[in-house]
Amino acid sequence: MDNDFDALHSEAFIETGFWGRKGAGCVVFALSTGKLLLAHRSDLVLEPNTWGTWGGAIDPKEDPKKAALRELSEETGIGAADHNRVIESYVFNSPDGGFRYHNFIVVVDEEFEPALNWESQGSDWVAPDDLPADLHPGLAAFMSSDIAQQQLSALVAESNGLNGVAKGGEEVDQPLSAVERFKMTLLAIDEELKQEQPRSSSLPRLGASLRRAVHCAPDVSFAQNGQTQPSLVFFHPSS
Repeated sequence: MDNDFDALHSEAFIETGFWGRKGAGCVVFALSTGKLLLAHRSDLVLEPNTWGTWGGAIDPKEDPKKAALRELSEETGIGAADHNRVIESYVFNSPDGGFRYHNFIVVVDEEFEPALNWESQGSDWVAPDDLPADLHPGLAAFMSSDIAQQQLSALVAESNGLNGVAKGGEEVDQPLSAVERFKMTLLAIDEELKQEQPRSSSLPRLGASLRRAVHCAPDVSFAQNGQTQPSLVFFHPSS
């Protein structure tokens, strides 16, 4: 069956100059680093020695997204279970309308080493704003399109947020969780109590209760009545 499809794709190439009448491919974006995985095309394919997407011709009756993921699996070894999500992006249409290429951005959590087949002589993880010079024309059009620029900017911002990196590339402190903020509040109250002269025997017991509350803070429950409020419980020292 693949040979039959190749014959159809070859026929289209003779007519249009493109392999197949429709194609699909993708780049891979790693959230952990904010980088893209590109394919360095081999001498055995069209436009050799350029950097391109992972992709190829769409077989008859094949969905573009499924075709792109099939090509990605064939060319890198990555499976569907490894995807975080798949984003539909720029679609190229040839001027004469004889060819269409669907581009996708496949998001993964971590970078990986692809298992390359004969179509690629190498690969590299690169920053979206630091692409190699010798791009395949299709990838160049994809990366310069407005929709891809917007999608990649959003993904880079998401990656920076996950990894604690500010817009300028500097590391930033991660926001505190509700439990961490609660613990800090309790510790601040306890520190104030230590600075005061006890006016009654209840203050030492209150301080001990606060210290125990801090110790148990990971188990603090939150109300589910529409307001997110920590449930503050004081423990008697003898309990």
